[in-house]
Amino acid sequence: METQNKPSNPKAFPNDYSLEDGMNLRDYAQIKFMASIISNADTMREITKSWNNVPKDTRKDFEIVIADIAGNYADAMLKQREL
Repeated sequence: METQNKPSNPKAFPNDYSLEDGMNLRDYAQIKFMASIISNADTMREITKSWNNVPKDTRKDFEIVIADIAGNYADAMLKQREL
């Protein structure tokens, strides 16, 4: 989806090469959000508490939970770019 000639999920590091593979802006943002979450002790403590309260047979791997949270922030950032 493009708005105002601005791709909704552009390459994070655009260049003159026509590489199809590589990191897009969402990937880059998700990595940054994951690093922010992991580096904040209070946030990690709260996520860990919530994760520990979910029954073991139904909960996701902890790393997936962190990636999902960061992905939600990255999606919100991209959505805001479209406004």
